[in-house]
Amino acid sequence: VMGRQKLEPTRSRSIRLPEKLWELLVEVSRREYRSTNAQIQKLIEDFLVDEGMMKDSDRRQPMDRRKHKQ
Repeated sequence: VMGRQKLEPTRSRSIRLPEKLWELLVEVSRREYRSTNAQIQKLIEDFLVDEGMMKDSDRRQPMDRRKHKQ
């Protein structure tokens, strides 16, 4: 099996953002030591928790690479 083991099913989608917004997102991602994808997911989860549509405990958990090594 190549790549990381997925903890839950994922779906690939594209997103269209203004260049300036994307550049700021990349900058914040680097500062937070996250991939841009992980940063987007965190922002969406933050919004959904704040809106009461998702429980804080339902957030994606960072993968512990030690547990998932093959």
